[in-house]
Amino acid sequence: RSSEESRDMLAEWEDIHDGARADSGVLSTEIDHAVGEDAVLVHHVFENSDALVHYFDTTATAHLSALSAVATPDLHLVRGTNLTEDVVEAVSDKTTNAAFGVHLFGFVKDDYRLPDPATAIIVTAKWTAKAAGTNDFDELVHWWLQVATDAHDLEQGMVRFEAYRVIGEDALIIHEVFDDTAELNFNSPRAPQTGTRSS
Repeated sequence: RSSEESRDMLAEWEDIHDGARADSGVLSTEIDHAVGEDAVLVHHVFENSDALVHYFDTTATAHLSALSAVATPDLHLVRGTNLTEDVVEAVSDKTTNAAFGVHLFGFVKDDYRLPDPATAIIVTAKWTAKAAGTNDFDELVHWWLQVATDAHDLEQGMVRFEAYRVIGEDALIIHEVFDDTAELNFNSPRAPQTGTRSS
C-alpha cells in the first residue's frame, strides 16, 4: 500500500479503537503496529459471546467499508471456553480467514496478575498437524501439554499459557504471555515435530 493508504488505515483503526473502548462489553482492546510490515495487530477481549456479536454488528460493521478500502483482513484467531454459532457467524461475515478455538488446557499465575504493558510480550500462534487424519494431532496436543507442564515451574516469567482446539481442524491455537523479552528468549528454542505454525 502507499503511505497515504497506510495513514488512512491507522486513522481508521484509531477510530475503531475509540469505539471499542466505549463499548461496555469490550473488556480490553489493544492495537500494535506490526514490526517490519505495513500492518497492525489487534487484540480485543470481550465479556461474553453476546458482547462480541454486538461489537461486530455495530462498531466493526460501521467501519468495514472505509477500512476495506485501505487494508485487507488477515488471520483472525478467536478463542474462548464456549464459542456459539452466533460468534462464528459474526466473525465469518467480516473475514474468510478465521480460526475458532475452544479452550483445552492452560494456566494463569499470580491470581491473574497482568504483566507490565511496557515490557510484556504476547505470543499467539496457530499450530496445525502436519498430516490430517493421523495421530499427529494427538502428538501435537501431548507435546504442548508437556510444554505447559514444564513451563509452569521452569519459566517463571511466563504468566499465562492457554491451548485451544480449533473447531473443524486438526490444529491448536497457543497463547502465551511473558513478563518481558528475556523470558521469551528463554522460551524460544522449543518446536514440535508434528505440527506447522501460522500466526
